[in-house]
Amino acid sequence: MRNIVVILFSILLCPLWGFAQSIQWASGVISETNAYGADGFGAQAVLGAPDATPYGELNPKAFRLKSENGNGSLILSFAQPQEVKQVIIMENNFPGRIERVYLYDEAKNRYSVLEDTYRNDEPFGYLTIPVTIKSNTITQVEIRLNAAANSGWAQIDAVGITSSDDPSVGKRVLQQLEEDERLELLSQKVTRRNLGLHVNTTFDEVKPVVSVDGKRLYFSRQYAPTNLGGSKDMLDIYYADLINDSWSEAKNVGTPLNNLNPNGVASVTADGRNLLLINRYRKDGRYDLGLSITESKDGTWQYPQDVEIEDFVNVNDFVDYSLSPNGDVLIMAIENKESIGDQDLYVSFYKGANSWTRPQNLGSILNTAKEDFSPFIAPDGVTLYFASAGHGGMGGSDIFYTRRLDDTWLNWSEPINLGETVNTDGFDGYFSISANTNIAYVVSQTGGRANSRDIYQVRIPPELTPQESYMLIGTVYDAATKNPLIDAEVAIAGGMIQRPNVLRTDEMGGYKVMLPKSGEFNASVSAEGYDSLKEVLDVSEIEKEKLEVRNDFFLNPMIVAEPQPLIVTQSKPKPEPISAVTASLSSTPVITELPKYEEKIIPKTFPEEEKIYNLYFKVVDAVTNEEIPHSRLVFGLDALEEEPLSVSNNRLGNYSRQMTMDESTIYLKAEAAGYESERKIIPPDDWKNRMDKEFIIYLNPVPGQEGIPAVAGASESDAATRLLESYNLNGVATRPKERILEVSGNVLDAKTKKPIPATVRVASQSAGMEDMYKANPQGFFKLSNPGWNTYELEILHEGYYTKKESLHIERVLDERGIARVVYYLEPIEKGETITLNNLWFIKSTPELVEFSFPVLDSLGQVMMNNPTLEIKLTGHTDGIGDYQKNQNLSELRVAFIKDYIVNMGIHPKRIRIEAFGSRFPIASNAREETRKLNRRVEVTILKF
Repeated sequence: MRNIVVILFSILLCPLWGFAQSIQWASGVISETNAYGADGFGAQAVLGAPDATPYGELNPKAFRLKSENGNGSLILSFAQPQEVKQVIIMENNFPGRIERVYLYDEAKNRYSVLEDTYRNDEPFGYLTIPVTIKSNTITQVEIRLNAAANSGWAQIDAVGITSSDDPSVGKRVLQQLEEDERLELLSQKVTRRNLGLHVNTTFDEVKPVVSVDGKRLYFSRQYAPTNLGGSKDMLDIYYADLINDSWSEAKNVGTPLNNLNPNGVASVTADGRNLLLINRYRKDGRYDLGLSITESKDGTWQYPQDVEIEDFVNVNDFVDYSLSPNGDVLIMAIENKESIGDQDLYVSFYKGANSWTRPQNLGSILNTAKEDFSPFIAPDGVTLYFASAGHGGMGGSDIFYTRRLDDTWLNWSEPINLGETVNTDGFDGYFSISANTNIAYVVSQTGGRANSRDIYQVRIPPELTPQESYMLIGTVYDAATKNPLIDAEVAIAGGMIQRPNVLRTDEMGGYKVMLPKSGEFNASVSAEGYDSLKEVLDVSEIEKEKLEVRNDFFLNPMIVAEPQPLIVTQSKPKPEPISAVTASLSSTPVITELPKYEEKIIPKTFPEEEKIYNLYFKVVDAVTNEEIPHSRLVFGLDALEEEPLSVSNNRLGNYSRQMTMDESTIYLKAEAAGYESERKIIPPDDWKNRMDKEFIIYLNPVPGQEGIPAVAGASESDAATRLLESYNLNGVATRPKERILEVSGNVLDAKTKKPIPATVRVASQSAGMEDMYKANPQGFFKLSNPGWNTYELEILHEGYYTKKESLHIERVLDERGIARVVYYLEPIEKGETITLNNLWFIKSTPELVEFSFPVLDSLGQVMMNNPTLEIKLTGHTDGIGDYQKNQNLSELRVAFIKDYIVNMGIHPKRIRIEAFGSRFPIASNAREETRKLNRRVEVTILKF
């Protein structure tokens, strides 16, 4: 009966919590051991939602161990079986004494979710345990506590389970209890905090690198079962995101950054777009010692490229690197003949094209006879943190602080030990800190789970923090068209930045640079074909807490002067002294004849061989299908300039225009009073093939007092949006609000990042439209009159692989109603091998599932667009099953693909096929997550 009451109490209490639907609190007790037992403090006190406030004090409304240095356990049940992604344990006093947590399902199967004591030095808190088991019938949680090694009256207020993977669930419980602010105040005294179970495991976590904004943490994990190659894989890269001040469960970054070799992040640039990586990546799966860099495109990390350092020599078994926030300075810890002792710190400067200058030793102020390693350049670009075993300190190695004194990067202040707030009597290294904070991240073995190395959050004294800095962000635009400019150069200098930070705008015309919050900076902006611009940026008044400041630049196109006629005027020479010689010369006039400038007026004529096209246009009401009188039609070619169209009978909405055999795209804009304007694009092939037939442009009437007319070609969601906007709060029809909706993009070469004047075909089934655009020389295109639809894009250009993409307008719009998208085309190069992505076969058969065929259609289209292209198709399988069956299956699959492309009209001699079965895996076959990467078809370019 008591259990029934508790269950009812839990159900009634849950709605009081704003997010309680995501947490189910324990409702029954199965067993308990070594509870304090007197006047409460038993397992029954754990049931229901948290209530043992104020936290940080002993409270009979929570479970308490029998002694402050003993151990005990409790098993709790839950009213409703469910899937569990996290276990939340509210520790209202002396947290960090839980050493084991198990889950049970309805069949009494037991699953371990915590196997070692975790570290927490705060007065109270919440323990959020990520769960990866796949069961939707979890009904019980077992908790074991051990305070023997770390004495204290450990208490548990409540235990919950949730199917949410939001890491901030536990923090929001504290917010509802109004305990979060008090915990923050008490935490100021806690200088060292283990990042917890979402990041740290019983395996070594090393090399933490935090982003400048502090929202993402990269690190490496050693010999973990979750590594790409399993527990034999030495080092894989992981990342975690900061969500509402809680770290999400760390995820393996996957391929191509992780492989079966040691992988690690050395640095992340201020804009987050580039990662500096240890080692070099080879196509055959092996690696070389050295350094690589990768770039993020559309949220996907690209295959790492080699970094070249002039005269690079390292005879040490270890090497560390740190890249300045703006990516132009590299500090490394290496050992060569110029070293003072073991590893020394060196500096190298960027030369361009992933190439760096010869490393220079930073000198004896920083370097010692012992190892000086793990450098980290702070976001201000002035402060350097590093680890050293030769400067003295508290343990085997300590972390130190220094600042550069000039722009040579060779003169530094005397190093200062960060002290006991950061350093311990063991190994301390790999320090990382974000901008404008005193919270940093280090690796330490002291207090780690299972004596492993863990990542800790530490608070450092204000006097040892970097200078305040901020991210200057913005876009470089064409001042006339307001189109973003790709690959424009932005150079920033000033203060201690005497050598300018030279940046190139990205595929959206954007740039980012990290600057100290002091003084003035000089900005110089230039782009090919534009007048350069110089501006002074005063950052002295930036608010202390502000991390980002926006500044856009607008460049004026260069004006090319027309040739002017040469005008020669006759003037008298100045009198000179007369001598015998000059007298004889002056008596003979010298005449210099200049070529006469003649202005030629060439009449505009059409060559006889060119055909003249008579084009006719009509503007029509989309509802009544009647011509609209007194409309206006604006005509333009290639979107460069617009002019009013010549009119044959404007009163009836009819227009005409003569065109010659031309490759221009026609751009039309139709408008009329009481109608919504409409834009139409007519590619050359369309208007040439119309055989003098009429083009009709439909205009939708603006909704009026009598009702809302139907909108031709609009989706149901469009119609609903228009209907809602057409009425005010009193139900009276009004003119709809003007929407700002602009969709544009750029097409770039995937390797060089240079713009491509590609053709973009755009279709929308919901809107019943299909158009074709030609990107300008900057690779820029703009959708005319876009609607709130989903578009299917096909992007093609000679010499490149055709790309097909779905564009969901609602996913890419910003708050201004503007969408900027970027598409990369891969160039076709002889000898190159690519994997056909999104190609899915029905298990153990050569047959493809339906959504795989667009990939083959694209490949066939590329071969049709490039008639000299010859390819080789290579088939591979995973390593599961019979070897010969896998070989046969790979042969059937590539043969199937060849037949499909041949049936599109491609000559069979242009396609060779090979099959290797399971002989050449590119990932581990141990787990399905990596095994599926081995089931692939590759395309090699044989001739182009």
